[in-house]
Amino acid sequence: MSPNFPEIAIAQLIPATVERAWQVGNLQALEEFESAILSVGVAPVGAGFANG
Repeated sequence: MSPNFPEIAIAQLIPATVERAWQVGNLQALEEFESAILSVGVAPVGAGFANG
């Protein structure tokens, strides 16, 4: 469990993403990783900040 994001099973999610990348490619695996993170309600890095 991540101390920063206890609602995310990061120890399982990262190895699964690496394995998935071997199966379907990096882009698809990272999109699935992002979807899994967002599905628990974690905002993307930089969300809510103005650019510039």
